[in-house]
Amino acid sequence: MLLSGTGVNGVTNHCRLLADFLQSRGHQILLVHRPSKWIEEQPEFRAVARFETSFAWRAREIIEVGNQILRFNADVIHTHMSAAHAYGAFYRVLGSIPVVATAHAMHIQLHWPFNHHVIATSHETESFHRKFNFVSKERIETIPNFVDVHFFRPPTETERVEARSAFSLSSDDFVVGFAGDLIARKRPQDLVAAFAKFTQMQKRARLLIAGGPVRRAEGLKKLAADLGAGNRVIAPGALKNIRQAYWAMDVFAHPSGEETGPLAVLEAAATGLPVVATNVGMVANFVQHDCSGFVVDIGDTMQMAKRILTLCLDRRKRIEFSLAARHIAETAFSTEVLGPRIEKTLEKVANAGKTRRRVIWPYDVVRISS
Repeated sequence: MLLSGTGVNGVTNHCRLLADFLQSRGHQILLVHRPSKWIEEQPEFRAVARFETSFAWRAREIIEVGNQILRFNADVIHTHMSAAHAYGAFYRVLGSIPVVATAHAMHIQLHWPFNHHVIATSHETESFHRKFNFVSKERIETIPNFVDVHFFRPPTETERVEARSAFSLSSDDFVVGFAGDLIARKRPQDLVAAFAKFTQMQKRARLLIAGGPVRRAEGLKKLAADLGAGNRVIAPGALKNIRQAYWAMDVFAHPSGEETGPLAVLEAAATGLPVVATNVGMVANFVQHDCSGFVVDIGDTMQMAKRILTLCLDRRKRIEFSLAARHIAETAFSTEVLGPRIEKTLEKVANAGKTRRRVIWPYDVVRISS
């Protein structure tokens, strides 16, 4: 498994869950990754063989990683994120170990047609890579992101009280929440704008934004004040215990303008939160409109505000949506449901690779001192 991401995000969490699942199924994993304190701290990653690299495009490094893969006697290479994909394409061209790449995003890049197989995390992503990166339909499939429904679960009453206390929230507050990187494509300013409109209709509202960097979180608090929402926004930055943030919320809002399969939406749903989210990527599959939440148009802050108000005023609907959200996460997007599909793909590609004539990679004869 080649992973060129570092800190906590949807891709690194995806790999963490996948590594845990594959280990539980008896598979051996070599994780090739950049130096990362977060990766080193994860118990799922500590249990696998690991090799650190910068993923720089240098001959010495490419050879060294290639030799590590050969010594591990890998049956298949599985790549995640751009630098890892580039390495995988190189090994695909010069080697005989089959390569599977998971497409977590949509970028025009030269390496995609070189993979033996591509896993897209949304139907939109699959269509993009077929159209713009010339991946044949026989070599690509959609397998959505998945969530650990045992860790992300509804809180007990005590856990909910403790979670609210951790963020200085009272039992009477109606808490709208968001979790994720505060980057431009996620359009967090739209959520603040929607929340400001919502506060004009509901005075006991609070907005909890769990994400960083801190300077952007502070900027969103200032924007809220400028829009008349005063000091109603809590923005602690990125959190290690993101589950506690979900437990403090009443509704989860996701205003993104571009996504494939946002893991935060699945995590929120698994904890039993109704979700109001924009219609991007797999959101319409993760959130069943008017059943487990509401799907709204990108940039329509008034529509988002009204949907949040509907859930605020109708406690019965919130409970119904909560149960439906949890059910969807458990039955359609859990690791137990989707992990076997990835396992099957990796095994199929690996077995097909064994029928090919095995060759020695040209750089395997190069010995590099450690």
